[in-house]
Amino acid sequence: MALQVRRSASAIQFLIDHGVDLSDINLCGGHSVMRVHWIPQPKDGKPVAVGFSIIKALKEELRNHEKEHPEKV
Repeated sequence: MALQVRRSASAIQFLIDHGVDLSDINLCGGHSVMRVHWIPQPKDGKPVAVGFSIIKALKEELRNHEKEHPEKV
């Protein structure tokens, strides 16, 4: 678990750097500080699946990389 804790900030930053909006930080059950990163809820109020949003953003990054650097794919 110590490794997970030490690398969590860089993992979150990696996702943000690759197009995942994790700006909604919340306090969840049992936590003493706000530390759970969520996708901001859209104005229509429908919940957003975090995992789906992460995969969608990373796939888009890969597609852009493929277009820009086809020789590396």
